[in-house]
Amino acid sequence: MKLGRTKIESLVENVLGPFYVKSAVEKLKASGSPFAVAKDASNKGNHKFFPLAAHFFDVESGVNNVLLDFYEEPDASSESVTKCIIDAVNNLGLDLKDVIAYGVDNASVNYGKNCSVFVKLKAVQLQIIQTNCNCHVLHNTAKNCTRALSFDVEHLVLKVFFKYKKKVECLKSCFDFVQQEYCKVLLHVPTRWLSLFVAVERLLLNWEAIKVYFLENQTNNLIWRFIGDQQHELSDKLTLPECYIYFLHSVMAIFQKSICILEKDAMNATELYDVM
Repeated sequence: MKLGRTKIESLVENVLGPFYVKSAVEKLKASGSPFAVAKDASNKGNHKFFPLAAHFFDVESGVNNVLLDFYEEPDASSESVTKCIIDAVNNLGLDLKDVIAYGVDNASVNYGKNCSVFVKLKAVQLQIIQTNCNCHVLHNTAKNCTRALSFDVEHLVLKVFFKYKKKVECLKSCFDFVQQEYCKVLLHVPTRWLSLFVAVERLLLNWEAIKVYFLENQTNNLIWRFIGDQQHELSDKLTLPECYIYFLHSVMAIFQKSICILEKDAMNATELYDVM
């Protein structure tokens, strides 16, 4: 069956989506289990969307993760988020007293001490507990630890990308000069710090060509800190700044492995304990 975009959108919004949510709610009610809710913000242009998911246990099917709602809300304040969660639970015919955990990232709007979503949910459901995002904990740990390094590899990645974006053709000629196949430089998003792993990995893959380009062209002080000692001749050995890039890449590989374990669909308590 082949349908156009408009018909597919209508089918998903008016048939498949409601049917899925209805089935998920029926299964949740039938389990008789308390459940956790989780949400996250997703930005698309000037639109802000919030998916709301539930995590519960059923004797027959085990642990279940289901999507309860997906709504657009421009107001991301703690008051608005709390109201939307409570309204969604009530509108689906679920009981707020069965919500025993709130799972989100560790942003202050979610888990701040005084006026967060969790504080407001706790006011109406005393038994609810805080379930931090373990991936976000690792993210913050890695980011804060690297502040002790003498060379800022994260800003190097950002500067290289934005300089490269304006001079793609010039950079391609440097790849030809070092006889290396051209490979696109990757963007790193600072708010998702562990995306730095793949960005650094690609930076190292392209490092010889990138060095040639920035040694031949005027560059800023931050990039020059990493390559300035090779302005007269490319070094056959690793320089001290380059050692920092390789060191960070090696350390982040460990964090990346742990993140992949935490992101699995199924995980037991012993695995989680080993990672954290």
